[in-house]
Amino acid sequence: MDPATPHRLADSRRATTSRPWHAPACPPTVGEPIGRRSGSVHPNGGALMKLSRRTAAAVTLTALTLLPLGVATAPASAAATVRDRIVSVARGEITPAGTSPEKTGSCDRYFAYHRGSGSCAKTPWCAAFAEWTWHRAGIDGTVDDLAARGIGKWGKQKGLFHQRGTYTPKPGDLVIYGEPDGGTPGHVGVVAAVHANGTLDTVDGNLGDKVALRTHLDPSTVITNHQHVSGYVSPPGA
Repeated sequence: MDPATPHRLADSRRATTSRPWHAPACPPTVGEPIGRRSGSVHPNGGALMKLSRRTAAAVTLTALTLLPLGVATAPASAAATVRDRIVSVARGEITPAGTSPEKTGSCDRYFAYHRGSGSCAKTPWCAAFAEWTWHRAGIDGTVDDLAARGIGKWGKQKGLFHQRGTYTPKPGDLVIYGEPDGGTPGHVGVVAAVHANGTLDTVDGNLGDKVALRTHLDPSTVITNHQHVSGYVSPPGA
């Protein structure tokens, strides 16, 4: 071996161990300015990239979570429909137990829409009550008849009457007992709910001299004031 060989090997080792190590240059990350890439690895670069990705994922997840909530809650603030208002008005008039609107005269106001005044103690008022609920719900210029069958007749003239068995009633409709063209007294109530089995909840004026809630009535069998259900009258435009 050449005597100088050990010295050259030692110098080679020193040169190898003292040379600084640089990572090979990587292409810039998407969105990173190309001119700012140094090619060396930042000591915290990996942690920053992980944090950035986690933050972006969290923001995306939050947005996806909140978006359906915003869509779902928006319609909740919408105004109630005409039918909803009719039912709300009717239910709000249900007579408390132990009281009599005819004795107190509190039902006289139902005649205001027709005559300006009247006495429910002297005049049958189921029709006055039904029409009053429509009026209070914002339906103006509609039927003006104090007879239940008169409401049915008006409904036929306006194309709003639906014969029982040919139509599924809806809350806010008026249920008519007795044929619209008949000459016998009938009855009318406000449909408050329709159940899956076809039975109805109704709010009726002048039922036992009060405003009463009746539940789960079968339209095919229920009789009021000696009359069967002939059909329903829908609110105009509803």
